[in-house]
Amino acid sequence: MILAGSAGAGGELQIPNKLYEYLAVRRPIIATCSSASPVVSILNEARAEAVVCDPADEQALARAITQLATDRHVNVVDAWDGVDQFDRARRAGELEEIFRSLSRSRRSGRGLVLKSATMPAPTTVPGESAPTGATLIASEGAW
Repeated sequence: MILAGSAGAGGELQIPNKLYEYLAVRRPIIATCSSASPVVSILNEARAEAVVCDPADEQALARAITQLATDRHVNVVDAWDGVDQFDRARRAGELEEIFRSLSRSRRSGRGLVLKSATMPAPTTVPGESAPTGATLIASEGAW
């Protein structure tokens, strides 16, 4: 399975959703992404059978395909042992607990207060007017 990462600005910050699907089927993965990408950490934590290569290096991609096609035996006894921590049901449960914790904090008078702050207008398509932008800034305080 080939997981195509972004070579553009911010690509090292992106985690494609399909990564989790690929982990679930436990098949070899070729990830084309920066070595600084969080994808690399996730593949390592999952102990996935994977090869990572630079998305701009065609030769590296060719070598990765050849490597996985010819070297199909896994040398590590505990390959894929960490993949269960990335299961969608488990992750959903973790998010539920975070939301419950935040809800308890709110009821107890602790938590975050959201304040509006004006931000520069986002880039638009030529010929369209730019909408005004705003974002929410979190700060400590009582609700």
